[in-house]
Amino acid sequence: MPLKVIKEKEQSLLLNYFGRQSQYYLVLSICTFFDFERPDEPLKESEMWPFLQDQLGQDAILDAGMPKMHGEVLLAAKCFVPGGKPVPACPVRMQMGDIRKELAVYGTRYWESMAGVDVITDPGPFKVMDLAWSRAFGGPEYKRNPGGLGMNEVRTADDRVVRPLPNVEQLDRLIGGPGDRPEPAGFMPLDMTWPQRASKMGTYDNKWFRERWPYYPEDMDWTFFNVAQEDQWLRDAYFTGGEGFTLENMHPDRPVISSKLPKLGHRCFLLQFDDWRAAEADRKETFREVGLHLDTVWLFPHALRGVTIHRGVAEVADDEAVDVERIFLTIEQAGQKRLSHEDYLEEMRKRLDRKVKPNMAPLEAAKKKIQAALDRVANIGQEIQDATDRALGKAPIEKKTPADHVALASDLIEKNTARLDQAKVRLEAVKARFGHYAKIDLAPIDQAKADLAKAGDRIKQAAAKIEEGQAKVQAFKSEFKDQLKQSLAGAKSDQIPDIDLDALFDRPPENPWHESGMIFATRARRAVKTDPEAMSFLRGQGLNPQT
Repeated sequence: MPLKVIKEKEQSLLLNYFGRQSQYYLVLSICTFFDFERPDEPLKESEMWPFLQDQLGQDAILDAGMPKMHGEVLLAAKCFVPGGKPVPACPVRMQMGDIRKELAVYGTRYWESMAGVDVITDPGPFKVMDLAWSRAFGGPEYKRNPGGLGMNEVRTADDRVVRPLPNVEQLDRLIGGPGDRPEPAGFMPLDMTWPQRASKMGTYDNKWFRERWPYYPEDMDWTFFNVAQEDQWLRDAYFTGGEGFTLENMHPDRPVISSKLPKLGHRCFLLQFDDWRAAEADRKETFREVGLHLDTVWLFPHALRGVTIHRGVAEVADDEAVDVERIFLTIEQAGQKRLSHEDYLEEMRKRLDRKVKPNMAPLEAAKKKIQAALDRVANIGQEIQDATDRALGKAPIEKKTPADHVALASDLIEKNTARLDQAKVRLEAVKARFGHYAKIDLAPIDQAKADLAKAGDRIKQAAAKIEEGQAKVQAFKSEFKDQLKQSLAGAKSDQIPDIDLDALFDRPPENPWHESGMIFATRARRAVKTDPEAMSFLRGQGLNPQT
């Protein structure tokens, strides 16, 4: 039976698994999206993932879904100069409980040699500065931040070779000389390949492969999963919810932001088989609670938004948690009476037992599609006979002008463009909900629409050329006929027999009524085919557009 999750719309659940000392564990991470203005009124999960993709990028990872040894706070932030007036330097500060961090932010600076001494140029003015690792100390040869500034020379726009300084530094550990190698300054997660974290991964050698694989090595430091710098950790503690925090110079209009974390009581329960290998009729289930810790806080100061992550770990049978049948999540508001396991077991059963009248519309639609397919199969013989008769001249062939072809092609292009628009809307909805699991690229749809538009333009241009050519042929015939009449006007009647030039050049059709009727029938058929309501009615009467 597939795992079923029952939760509130304000909760987002991430699942992960790991093994340690021959035991598998299920990690449950519950994300809460909140507004700084109303932290105890959580926002919906459907609002969270589009926001995070916009703030962190489509390929960014919010959280690895692994337990952390310490609570930590992370910021995706920018420095905004108060008042919006450019200045050469501005501090930023973050304080949450016992965690305090202060950074110095500068405009563009370089090392400059004066009388043989390296000095720092005056920083240029700025109004906004991204507090990203690319603005902190580092460089390609500096493994602790390969994408940073300060280690390497660069070429400026005016073709000067200079060595820039970082824009963001630790306020209490400022760079004093060209040989300084400070720790990069920032609030974002450290990359797992940088030595600050990579050194904690443990030893993956032949001994580990023989004795411990696929579990983590015995010498692994589990603070590896704490991704922030250590000055953003809580020591020997987790957050409890409700902690106040202050942020300075990280919002375009509010130099100081004061708010608090949501104080919500997330509860997490598993309905778990005691012996999942037993026959289904013999299995016994246990409803147990998973203890949670609030170990991660993400803040987005310029947007006045944040995300908290409560995390719990449960022992499971294997790396797919085959023994877990249900996950039940709920939220207890501050001050609400704490309910018992029995209360929540009953609540889960009520939700599972809610009867929903089955929607028969999809079944009826499927029946119609099946019948339509059977009708097409039954008409194959008639379609073959019709095609044979047209090829042998026994059946009329639709006569279509270039304008007719353009109209049909335009209708086809319009319908397919509409289908692409509908597909894009559906994919955008999927992306908004599941885009954090897998990258969903909408560019091919836009490219297909552009290709259809180009094809339509080419068809119209080709039809215009054909009509232009036909007009030229008709004009040539008319001009030649007039010239021939003039040249014959002076000839003697006994030399040239009477010739009706008009009849010679403008021969009437052999079957005028047939020709006119066929043109009318062709246009009438096209009008019906491009009318969705008419086609729907005719199909409902059992008629097939091909026969």
